[in-house]
Amino acid sequence: MPSLSSFLQGVPKDPAVNVDLFDDGDTAAPRAAWRVIEAARRRYLTGMLVLGSSPTTQVYLRDGQVYWAERSTDGSIGVRLVVEGVISREQLVAGAMMVSGVEHLGRLFERVDSVDRHAVELAIELMTDEVLTEVATTEVAGYRMAMYQRHPSGIDRWLPTRVEVITHLVDGAHLADPQGPPVAAAPPHLRPTLSPPPVAVTAELPVVTAAASHAPNTAPSLVPTPAPTLAPTAPVASVPTPVAPVVPASDATADEPDLALANSIADEVAEAVRRALAAIDAATASPLDTGELRRIVDDSGSPTAG
Repeated sequence: MPSLSSFLQGVPKDPAVNVDLFDDGDTAAPRAAWRVIEAARRRYLTGMLVLGSSPTTQVYLRDGQVYWAERSTDGSIGVRLVVEGVISREQLVAGAMMVSGVEHLGRLFERVDSVDRHAVELAIELMTDEVLTEVATTEVAGYRMAMYQRHPSGIDRWLPTRVEVITHLVDGAHLADPQGPPVAAAPPHLRPTLSPPPVAVTAELPVVTAAASHAPNTAPSLVPTPAPTLAPTAPVASVPTPVAPVVPASDATADEPDLALANSIADEVAEAVRRALAAIDAATASPLDTGELRRIVDDSGSPTAG
């Protein structure tokens, strides 16, 4: 495994600032490559991460997302896309721009409409995954993070534009001016509560106590009672019931003697009815002859009888 000094000698010098991902200073201990890559991703860094593997591995990130990884011995991206068959040589010539002797593919899809973007992006993802899986378990002697250094081919322009806002709460007491007046803390927010208004008692109300009455148990018995047996009786001839004449209210009010006469007649009719009922009871108790029964009925039916 190459030493850290020999590894740094092979990396081109640039003004980018190296980042200490593990806060261990110059005494960096060898560790697996995947730990270094994950440390850069958790910090949402943007730039080029160079791993001290053999051959040297370069991982490019934007906001913590790895969009390309390659070895120092790999060919250019355009040539590898032609070899994979996702674009033709004519499309590469028409879509690439040569800037300072470097093949720039950032505007490939805008310059050539016939290029299948999905196929190109898939090929880039597969090439990146191949390098990462191969170097993940390799123990590297060191690393170097060049902040904001993009890949020369400009393929980071293919990524969707996004803005991530990460916020966290900090204690700002140390930022206050020590010479300034103290700032009172805001009172806690209290939720309004609804309470009933007070009730004023003007006089004492008398207390009425009801005595409990113990009523005797009068619940009906649930034991069935046998129905009484009725003896057969002889048929009784129906007796017409006399009806008192109805006296108009105006006549009764005007003529008082007529009202007294009507009351007398009503009493006589009631007496006749009582006698007829007595005769019927007597006939039921002891049989009589037909003539006697007719006589009693005739006597009882006369208004002036008795």
